[in-house]
Amino acid sequence: MLGNLDVKICRTTTSQLSAQDLDETYIIQRPVGQGKYGQVFRAQNKLNKQIVALKKIKQEKEANGFPRTAMREIHLLSSIKHQNIVSFQEVVVQSKNTYLVLEYMDTDLHNLLQRRIVFSLDQVRYLMYQILEALSYLHSRNVYHRDLKPNNILYNVKGQVKICDFGMANEYSKKRPQTKRILVPQYRAPEIYLGEQQYDCSVDVWSAGILFLELIVKPSPFVLAKSESQCFSKIIDLCGTPTEGLNFIFSFMVIGQM
Repeated sequence: MLGNLDVKICRTTTSQLSAQDLDETYIIQRPVGQGKYGQVFRAQNKLNKQIVALKKIKQEKEANGFPRTAMREIHLLSSIKHQNIVSFQEVVVQSKNTYLVLEYMDTDLHNLLQRRIVFSLDQVRYLMYQILEALSYLHSRNVYHRDLKPNNILYNVKGQVKICDFGMANEYSKKRPQTKRILVPQYRAPEIYLGEQQYDCSVDVWSAGILFLELIVKPSPFVLAKSESQCFSKIIDLCGTPTEGLNFIFSFMVIGQM
């Protein structure tokens, strides 16, 4: 149990963070990615020569406090450790900019899929095994990721994958409603489309299922849908109208054989 990750983090400022100075420790080499909440750079530690990823946080006005998503990610990543979850090392600052120092990985699944890399069935099994192992670990700690997509699945040349970007992650609670504005439409679970605000960790399992389809079906029928309405219509077309007796996992298995 991690406790409420939202408690007293929204008004934290950079001056309250325990941090090192960026220029004293790291050499930024090149940008390697751009996310919704900040840019990512490849860098090298001057002391031990280790290659790391520096995630630059989009700083809000100081009066509004440090970004909630960034503090949530720091609190969560500093509390967990798993071989298939990107590791967090420290926070560093440079002037008014703040960086998260994270484990470096070669690329992500989004880039591989954009390059039309074809995975064998054995490779797909291994990739999905690692993703589900990471989700199982998070869910056992009552945490859901809520933003599982190819961009957030890092990959290295050894075939190892690690889940990253925990800005939308939170602790599951039946006592408070959850936001409906999570996940890009293509990876959003049907219960969220239907307005459910008491969803649970199964929303991550649905997203993992969409990832699985994307790895074995070219092109994935869900990824082809562009708008929220098209995505939900595709769910209904391929999986059927939601009822208590409908097994969506079985539906995924059928689609995978199409």
